[in-house]
Amino acid sequence: MRSGLRYPGARGFEGLVATADPDAYGLHIDSKDIVWASEWSNNAMLRFDPASEKFDVIPLPRANAAVRQILARPGEVWLPGSGTGFVTVIRTG
Repeated sequence: MRSGLRYPGARGFEGLVATADPDAYGLHIDSKDIVWASEWSNNAMLRFDPASEKFDVIPLPRANAAVRQILARPGEVWLPGSGTGFVTVIRTG
């Protein structure tokens, strides 16, 4: 398996993988300790909550978004698409 986002501290698991054939690029931990990663193979964002050990896969609205950087402020995660001219914002509440 190619390298991807894994959580080695998961109890009772060798590791958790959010998607098949993961290809995580950018990574950010927000102010609520939620881990965000851009996942290129599936054109999605991964949201991992270490408290519940659960992944959410959030599809990106544009094809080939290639998010390389993840920026955040309280209540928002900003995702500039590499070479697309678009920025996606996920509002987290």
